[in-house]
Amino acid sequence: MAPVAVSPWSAAAWGLLAAGYPLAGAGIAAATSVTLARRAGSDRATAAALARLAAAGHLRAGAALAGAIRRAWLPPALVAAGAFCRLGRRAPAVALGAVLTLPSVVEWVRERPPGLGPLRWSALTLADDLAYQSGVWAGVVETHSAAALLPNW
Repeated sequence: MAPVAVSPWSAAAWGLLAAGYPLAGAGIAAATSVTLARRAGSDRATAAALARLAAAGHLRAGAALAGAIRRAWLPPALVAAGAFCRLGRRAPAVALGAVLTLPSVVEWVRERPPGLGPLRWSALTLADDLAYQSGVWAGVVETHSAAALLPNW
């Protein structure tokens, strides 16, 4: 089972943002949204709906990619962020920090679990993700196959 299923265009947009090229990432997202909207021809209402649909898809893809990093891709993400830092690029480390913290905080705000503050909730959520991830990587090692780490484009 793939850790994520997103459009390669969405993955490219988010990848560029995480690498510290937000304008390039936004450009890809905007270009794909416009391209989809143009399929409506002269129907402005449909074009606007398609553009909104594409933009929402890019946002959902970002959440899905963050989940894949938290639940399957953290080891290579840490290596990549470290390599970028050694090259003087801090944006990937900042993006990785956001991926590791923001989803838990957002979930805590939505759920407000009784007796758990945001820090404890975030730590427990991250521990759950790391436990899941250890199972994924154990399966990769046991089966000698990286198929469980490959995205579904």
